[in-house]
Amino acid sequence: MSADEIAASLGRIDRLLQETVLPFWYPVLAAPDGAFSLNHDATGRWFGPRAISLVAQSRLVWVAARLAASGIDPAFFGAAAERGARYLLDRMWDDRHGGFFWRVGADGTAPERSDKHVYGQAFALLALCERAATAGDGEAAARARALFGLLESRAHDDRNGGYVEWFGRDWTPGPADAHGPTGRPGTIKTLNTHMHVMDALRAYGTLTGDTLARTRLIELLMIAVTTIQRKGRGVPTDPHRADWLPIVPADDSPVSFGHMVELAWMVPRAAAAAGIPAPLIDDLARHLTRHAARFGLDPDKGGLFDDGPLHGPSIRRTKTWWTQAEALVAFLERWQATGDPGLSAAYLKTLSWIEDRQVDRAHGEWHNRIGPDGVVTGFKADGWKCAYHQVRGLLVCRELLHPAAGR
Repeated sequence: MSADEIAASLGRIDRLLQETVLPFWYPVLAAPDGAFSLNHDATGRWFGPRAISLVAQSRLVWVAARLAASGIDPAFFGAAAERGARYLLDRMWDDRHGGFFWRVGADGTAPERSDKHVYGQAFALLALCERAATAGDGEAAARARALFGLLESRAHDDRNGGYVEWFGRDWTPGPADAHGPTGRPGTIKTLNTHMHVMDALRAYGTLTGDTLARTRLIELLMIAVTTIQRKGRGVPTDPHRADWLPIVPADDSPVSFGHMVELAWMVPRAAAAAGIPAPLIDDLARHLTRHAARFGLDPDKGGLFDDGPLHGPSIRRTKTWWTQAEALVAFLERWQATGDPGLSAAYLKTLSWIEDRQVDRAHGEWHNRIGPDGVVTGFKADGWKCAYHQVRGLLVCRELLHPAAGR
């Protein structure tokens, strides 16, 4: 694959953003009260108001703020980010105990689920930092500082490192015999949550210059680069005990290709923010990306499968929207770093899959999941699926292909 073919993909990336993603989200982000109510079926039909999810609300505040900063309809998206952040601060912040509720009712007057999960807090912190950095929002910056302080005092595990993930409303740790909002017991630590806390602290440290945030960022990089990697296997493990002993039911338990490629490009950015030289982590990023390309990429149709065994072809051959977006970034970023022709081919094959199949040409946006039989399942937008992964992935690819397109 020639460099010219990769360079020419910039137009394809822009069309995916402008023609398949953003038209669907304009009406959602135009909500006058800033409440992003996601309740859209597979065709995009809206079923009416529903509870507002912290994860989706925060992600869409980030999306709107980043689009505005990227020069894409800045008046509209800047205003959407302002309204969305206002709702986040006024309706989802717990004035009694601090932190953000996991979910509030459709009318925003009371929490529907008042517990605190660090996964959701991480996305709220990321959104507040983006809003503060791109719009000079002093209140967002002040609340980001308060939230970081809460995570430090309430959630950081000083003995074992990392963060306790699930708490009740008053920050009492969630019970070991029950499951929190992400489906895990209170004693479990995961790659997924800690990866996103790492990204939030990268943004927070960049915004504030807080030295403690840099210390925690380095700690999380240590977790990402060494602790969660399955020793002797070269792939990451998601669930762990509080002391970071991996929970692996069987030697061939599946690994997430989506998390693998997401980690592969997020770790170098976090390391750069922490002042860690790139060669110290490049080998891990290269290995994760090549492993996903070798075992997770569909050799016939393109696109990345969801997961698979430790070493061998995928066993669950579903293709999910967010996995494709993360694969685009990882394959392109690592090709630029290494010149590996296998990664340039993987990038172009994934891009073609998204254009040909993941995109919903009839109703807009991207399909949630596509099974090996071609059947589409899942809502177009809900408390988990929103514009975050695809907008982030396309914007980062845009910046990699044309640095002047970034901030």
